[in-house]
Amino acid sequence: MIRMLRLAVLLSVPVTVALAASPFDGRYIGESSMVRGGPPTCAAPGKQSWVVADGRVIRSYANVPLSAQVNGDGTFSASSSYMAGRTNATATLSGKITGGSLEADVEGGYCKYHYSLKKG
Repeated sequence: MIRMLRLAVLLSVPVTVALAASPFDGRYIGESSMVRGGPPTCAAPGKQSWVVADGRVIRSYANVPLSAQVNGDGTFSASSSYMAGRTNATATLSGKITGGSLEADVEGGYCKYHYSLKKG
């Protein structure tokens, strides 16, 4: 009877499971630079603010979403196909987070950008 009572008490206690935050999570602020392309086809480079949440980097290129899981070594990459006019194209995101620095490249059919961001 006591065992049944203990089991009933244990089953009635709510258990909360928290997801561990990634060590890479946070806001990264910096600048983008144009590697290939230029206005008006490509958006002008400039100040940037990215957020890494739950170990994921989420960006977009030409309204194409790119979502990459950050690996344990800080590397991340993603790609997605899209139509650029009547042409099939691929948007890619690749980079690495080291310490408090995020370096990344985002490119598609006409444009390529490099991002240098600091956590803060």
